[in-house]
Amino acid sequence: EKLHIQDGMAEDGVLFLNGDDPLLRAVMPDQGRSRILYGLWEGCDCRGENLHLENGFPVFTAVCKEERVQVHIKVMGNHMVSNALAALAVASRYGIPLQKAAAALEQFDGFKGRQQIIKEKGVTIIDDSYNASPVSMKAGIEVLSSMAGVKRRIAVLADMKELGPDTITYHREVGAFLKHQPIDQLVLMGELAWEIETGLKMDGGKISCVKTSTLEETETWLAEAVREGDCLLFKGSNSMGLSKAVSFMREKLTN
Repeated sequence: EKLHIQDGMAEDGVLFLNGDDPLLRAVMPDQGRSRILYGLWEGCDCRGENLHLENGFPVFTAVCKEERVQVHIKVMGNHMVSNALAALAVASRYGIPLQKAAAALEQFDGFKGRQQIIKEKGVTIIDDSYNASPVSMKAGIEVLSSMAGVKRRIAVLADMKELGPDTITYHREVGAFLKHQPIDQLVLMGELAWEIETGLKMDGGKISCVKTSTLEETETWLAEAVREGDCLLFKGSNSMGLSKAVSFMREKLTN
């Protein structure tokens, strides 16, 4: 459906595609238009190499045509690298030097509720509460896992909505993913989120887990359990209201 973007394109238009997606990199544009692939796959026209995290922030080498430049992103999560490479691919196509484009990217520090880092009285909060999908939830967990110098890593995860008939499977996949992450505590809010623990246990993982049904129960647990040195990730669909839990924690920590 998204490929219908070509319906309104000029005949000499360029289609930029995520080369890390096997379905997309197999697409040939309509009417002989050109295409540019971006991503970490080695066959991409604009690709990222040597990707790693430094305190949760992605660092990689961008390679577009004959240009190479190291890029430091100020928004957390490896999934942000794909967005950055898309921007760099467009910049390169239209004659912006890669170094200049990378410098501009490094000024972007994200949006409210999208992996914003808050530090109050020895507690670190990763506010990623705006929305959630299986990919972005795993990415948020990776960010939490990468945080150095903290005593406990606590993931506060709520239902992911509108995932269709396989929604339970998707939640359980997040649980299986958690098995391999250094998370100390799970707080799961909502019946769908509870399936994350099911997936964790099915895969043989063991992480201390608290289940809550409401925002009020979640806030009560946070008020009683969070202590100095903790790092908390808040992630769930916007309708679950975890942004209110973030505000609750910030108010509690500053009073």
